[in-house]
Amino acid sequence: MFQLITQISEVDFFQTKEKSLLYAKKDGKFYFNTKEIVIHKPITGGSLLSEDYIIVNTENEQIILDSLFTLIKQIDNKTLITDIFYNVPSNKVISFNTEFLKNGDINCHWGALNILADNIIDDFNITTPYCNPLVIKKNRIYFHFHNKKIVCYEIRTGQTLWSFELDTKYNWFAVNTDEERENDILKFVSTYDNNIWMCLGSGKLLAISSETGKAKYYLTSPTKFINKQFDFPDEEVGVFGYGTQFDISQSIIFGSISTYYGEVDLKSPLDEYFMYDISTSCKQHKIQMDRMVGFEGDEIYFYEGGSNNRFGVFSRSKKEIIWSSEIPEAKDQFPAIKKMEYSNSKLYILDYFDTLHIFEKE
Repeated sequence: MFQLITQISEVDFFQTKEKSLLYAKKDGKFYFNTKEIVIHKPITGGSLLSEDYIIVNTENEQIILDSLFTLIKQIDNKTLITDIFYNVPSNKVISFNTEFLKNGDINCHWGALNILADNIIDDFNITTPYCNPLVIKKNRIYFHFHNKKIVCYEIRTGQTLWSFELDTKYNWFAVNTDEERENDILKFVSTYDNNIWMCLGSGKLLAISSETGKAKYYLTSPTKFINKQFDFPDEEVGVFGYGTQFDISQSIIFGSISTYYGEVDLKSPLDEYFMYDISTSCKQHKIQMDRMVGFEGDEIYFYEGGSNNRFGVFSRSKKEIIWSSEIPEAKDQFPAIKKMEYSNSKLYILDYFDTLHIFEKE
């Protein structure tokens, strides 16, 4: 299904985006696709999204990238504009700069920028503990505090509209233990139908109303558990972690861990939450489905992690692994696979020995 097309040795890190590849080698040189680029200067402390920005010079233009390989627009020496947020409305994005305060709080200056005219048309200040912006929707911005709390602000005024915080009713117990643990927010997934869907540390899904901040859905157990091989309570299996994906075309959230795969149809989440035991398929391919890195159509791309040097493709329709391969050089190393990404019909895999393997779909 995939064939190896090239290998790049001594790679320190890499990021992909659509048809582009950015990577740095151990000697400190940066490459954009296959061409070497020059680091112009670093920008530090510039935003909530990343501690470091770099300005690089390509052959034709100067570009600014963050650590997530997001293109940045620089308005002046203090203001960086990122395209990572949704437009609010068309031709506007949210700009920000930050001031780190001695008490650990940060003063955030936010504004709605008109990209075409390069002028800020709405702005406000928020002083908060360290936080991460989740999403912008309908002139509201939602922040994520210390993995426990979400606060909604009105963009034009900075007014707090509502807040939601995980309390003890969301505590959970790990499989086969009596240890009660506090839950936390792992990942934002979707804003489908005016609900903010997120993954919790327990592997469960929680949805709160983007309008009111009230909890709407808390999915602890599947509607149906298919091909279940082991006898344990359904609520002990949580498959929605960092790798969880959202298929906007079908309104389906899906996730996996170990030998389990789960799907939730957001059109009717209380009725169509299905869990599948895929242990037979995992055993055949000698791999567990722990780390999903992306999907395209029916195919999910994943690797196990740890000392397992294998990676594979899972079929959403067949509910089984349909192809797998390995990095022979990394066998029995830890971590055998440091990082894997899927982009533009290619798999990019960085192994234990810092070799970047690039596979292309046949």
